[in-house]
Amino acid sequence: MIRPYSYAFKKHISFSENLDECLDKLESYCNSNNLLGVIFFIDSDSDADYFEMKQLIWDALNQRKLMMPFNVQAQSSNSILSFEIWTDDSAEGMEYLNLADTRYTRVTSSKGKSIWGIGITSNQANLTLTDQIEFSFETVLQILEKEGMTLADIVRQWNYIPGILNVRDAEGKHLQNYQVFNEIRQKYYSTNVFSDGYPAATGIGTRNGNYDLDFFALKSGPSVQKVGLSNPKQQNAYEYHQAFLVGDATTGPIKKTPLFERAKMLNIDDEKMIFISGTASIIGQETIGIGDIKCQTEITINNMQELIPNLGDRKKIQYTYLRAYIKEEQDFQTVKAICESSFPDVSVSYLQADVCRDNLLVELEGAVFVGS
Repeated sequence: MIRPYSYAFKKHISFSENLDECLDKLESYCNSNNLLGVIFFIDSDSDADYFEMKQLIWDALNQRKLMMPFNVQAQSSNSILSFEIWTDDSAEGMEYLNLADTRYTRVTSSKGKSIWGIGITSNQANLTLTDQIEFSFETVLQILEKEGMTLADIVRQWNYIPGILNVRDAEGKHLQNYQVFNEIRQKYYSTNVFSDGYPAATGIGTRNGNYDLDFFALKSGPSVQKVGLSNPKQQNAYEYHQAFLVGDATTGPIKKTPLFERAKMLNIDDEKMIFISGTASIIGQETIGIGDIKCQTEITINNMQELIPNLGDRKKIQYTYLRAYIKEEQDFQTVKAICESSFPDVSVSYLQADVCRDNLLVELEGAVFVGS
């Protein structure tokens, strides 16, 4: 089973002390778990602050010879530092590999080969957002080609977009960062046939740093099938009307829609794993509960539950993780209370981040395991 474990560290001690505690925990997990990679969430104030903290993490990992792929995101969890460790207890073989200074993990098992790319980003300062996104997608293409896969083999993708809601004027156009990302994603996806549906995905804001991409890819085969899932209460994002896409198209008159499934289900023998995309308080195409964090959180949870098929009484349904992205720090306790009531036994990461619409206050994502 694939699952993450999350930890938040103390706010009253320094970043370096937090990092030491974090790496102690990481080392102990390495000794007894198949570690796919790690994602650090930091409380940075500027790009310069972000890149300095990321370099400290990079140096500390190398010093301890911890060579797994990692990501660093400027999404505060009300602590100086928190992190998620991703593991796979079904892995029979695991290798940490490197392509052009980008780390990734190759996993082999009786079900075949999977790839985890974590922290696919350019560390070069002052790149345009377009160059940042294209660097990440080109790197992903190189990794997948090396491993005999394509973009259509991606099951789950995370897209961390700096200033996701920001709009700038360029060459007579109003360009929103999230829409710029959607335009570039469609350019790369258009070269593939997604016969099993698009990946499940999250597109979420970050405070500082460059665009960053994480992905999980798995080959389909006789014992592995992938199924895209839709919520009957929501329009598929790739069918959104132009009025719900902000800003202008980068090329041509038609804005490109977000290409992702609401969820992606893996059928592997008698077990199923459902990766739920970033989900918000949207019914049809409309935002519901504007200005009401309680309403938006409850509708978001209902939307997530709509994505779990009726699989019969003999099946056991277990949420393996949840992430909550919360726009305003003042809403943390409300979201946490509702999530703890709805998911009492689930590990939840609570992070501060802008969502892809200005009137959305919260977004949730997760994964569900279904077994006999």
